[in-house]
Amino acid sequence: PPSDGGFAALQPGLGGGPAGCCGGFGRNNALDLTGMTHFSFWIKPDAGQNYTLELNIQDDDNGDGVATNSADDEFQYLCQVSPSGPCAISGGGWQRVTVPLSAFVPDNSFLFGGNDVLDTKPVSEGGNGRMVTMVVAVIGNSGGNATFRTDYWTYENLTDTDGDGVLQYLDNCTQHANATQIDSDNDGFGNRCDGDLNNNGATNAVC
Repeated sequence: PPSDGGFAALQPGLGGGPAGCCGGFGRNNALDLTGMTHFSFWIKPDAGQNYTLELNIQDDDNGDGVATNSADDEFQYLCQVSPSGPCAISGGGWQRVTVPLSAFVPDNSFLFGGNDVLDTKPVSEGGNGRMVTMVVAVIGNSGGNATFRTDYWTYENLTDTDGDGVLQYLDNCTQHANATQIDSDNDGFGNRCDGDLNNNGATNAVC
């Protein structure tokens, strides 16, 4: 992909599971989703292909580090890949797909013992935000084979409280829109939120 953020590539499937299914994508490797708002990945489908990616986040409700159907949850998002998308355009080269975690809905067909809440709060704080497995099923819609190239799976915080187009964790003024991010005195506070623009210890601007 053209942009990867320095993340390592996925390891190929390690076998097992029903026909057409392969494991090995982070299975039972718990990940704290605290503060995360989106799931992102890159995909490069061949031209003319038409299939659905069934994305499943398996959530460790009881804090034992594994996903079992009697105690935990699964949340699902369906991603349509076809010549017209909408999730990804087949033949369109590498594409970054970003899905809000809020778009994942409970799927009780496999894991059904949890509370149906993906709250991204860790078990240590009374929540159940430990993602233990990410399962992807490739479901053909046209009867043909599917080529599934993917890389750089990440969970991210894409919050932008003030709506200025700068993500929260990068914004030097989170409560007031300041798309330019101008910081004249280089003190880490954007001019829009900086009451002391020359760092002389006295207020010389009104926020």
